[in-house]
Amino acid sequence: MTMLVGEFETSLETARAAYESAITAVGQHVALGGAIWEGYRVLEMGILDALTVQVNLCAFMELWSRMFSPSFVFLFFIFVLFFISVLVFCPNAL
Repeated sequence: MTMLVGEFETSLETARAAYESAITAVGQHVALGGAIWEGYRVLEMGILDALTVQVNLCAFMELWSRMFSPSFVFLFFIFVLFFISVLVFCPNAL
């Protein structure tokens, strides 16, 4: 089952609202408060990890697109032509 972005944001808002109300109710309780705070922290760390992966993926895709930009491909083609010409015309150079 896939979840749309809007559905995910709504679910996230619902989860945060539930944790906020639980913290308001039992946040100062020694036993229950610690468990609620730990669950809330795990939720927020999961969101942070997901955003970090998304940012890393975007940076990777940007680097990949720059690496295979037309200017890079053209320069690589020129280098290959130069290398082939050196092999053909000056075989003792290498």
